[in-house]
Amino acid sequence: MDLFEIVSSFIPDEQKADIKAKIDGELGNLTKSKETEVKKTLSKKFGVNLFEEDTEKAFSESLFVRKEVLETTRSEVETTKSQLETLTKQLDQYKEEKSFSDLSVKLIKNGFNADRLEAVKPLLKESKENETDDEKVNRIKTQVPELFVDPKVIKNAYGKDDNDSDAGLTEAEKYFKSKAKQNNR
Repeated sequence: MDLFEIVSSFIPDEQKADIKAKIDGELGNLTKSKETEVKKTLSKKFGVNLFEEDTEKAFSESLFVRKEVLETTRSEVETTKSQLETLTKQLDQYKEEKSFSDLSVKLIKNGFNADRLEAVKPLLKESKENETDDEKVNRIKTQVPELFVDPKVIKNAYGKDDNDSDAGLTEAEKYFKSKAKQNNR
């Protein structure tokens, strides 16, 4: 039931058309102002231009994100996260390998048998949290002293000692050198 139908019984017939136009006009104006007010409030609240007729333009400068774009972004984020995890694991592995290489060099400098480095790898992984490389070397020395070569036995492989002119030569080279000396006599 319309507002005019309710009030029309109290209005004389000659004024009904005029009053109906006034009521419809005022009602239309009130509706438009309330609609504008509601659109402004919702536009501010949700960041969408509700006064625009074109949907793409209405949402162009808003916080609204299309479902397709959101799902694409989510899949990209998941892919990036998995790549990050993979690279983090690789980084940890490279750091561990670098640490083992540095420690191996220190062990060999302290007379450790280089052929037995893999045998000591589990002992190195058991290290304490803030243990330095020197402490690790000393710990390995005390745990497996049989894998260390006596420093007196180690010879300079690149230079010649006064006592031994064959230092740094392989067995085959020593053999050929001794044969050459025998032939020169």
